[in-house]
Amino acid sequence: MNYNNQTLIDMLAAEYVLGTLRGPARQRFQTLIMQSTHIREATWQWEQHLNEINRQITPVEPNDAVWQTISQRLGFDEKPANETSRHVIKSGLSRLWPVLTGVATAASLLLAVLLWRESQIPVAPGPVQHVAVVKGEDASSYWLIEVHPRDITVRAGSSFQGLADKDYELWAVATNEPNPVSLGLLPKQGELVLAKNTRFDQLDIQMLAVSEEPLGGSPSGLPTRVLYTAELDRL
Repeated sequence: MNYNNQTLIDMLAAEYVLGTLRGPARQRFQTLIMQSTHIREATWQWEQHLNEINRQITPVEPNDAVWQTISQRLGFDEKPANETSRHVIKSGLSRLWPVLTGVATAASLLLAVLLWRESQIPVAPGPVQHVAVVKGEDASSYWLIEVHPRDITVRAGSSFQGLADKDYELWAVATNEPNPVSLGLLPKQGELVLAKNTRFDQLDIQMLAVSEEPLGGSPSGLPTRVLYTAELDRL
């Protein structure tokens, strides 16, 4: 199986996030996530978009007519003899209903995201040299960071909720620098392209850090309050 095929990666990542990728196939994909930054990035993108779609779906409780129609199509008695038999059928169908709706939802979400990816994902400004995912304390993905030859592309995750009166600044922590080096302010939502620090390629970066700052960024040139750290992986 060619895991360099972008279409295949998208399909597997979408199934993984939806939970429909199971058994040995899911275990293999989890191994690939650990080994490949490209696959981690694809999985992160699907997670963000599917979570956004999921929040827009309003749960609907099927009425009695729907239960009766389903019971008839599945071969149950068309006219239950009494309320007890009606309860038995409805109880059985209530266990089946999440499976049916889950399959339908998974299929519709997969189609929606395939169409979205084709039209919405921006083209990266040059090859990706490094990638990092900044996660919160609950392991939610807050920012996806991609380093290009001249720019740094940052995408804010849908789970990140920034404070209106604060900014969030990205820093490089390097062994050959006594203090962290600012890389710019992070977006609270959406995507932002940062100009790459002219010293970036000369830094021996050990990790990235995100600090909470007053609006406009650090007033001292150093992190005010470090919130998160992340590894910077080379591609």
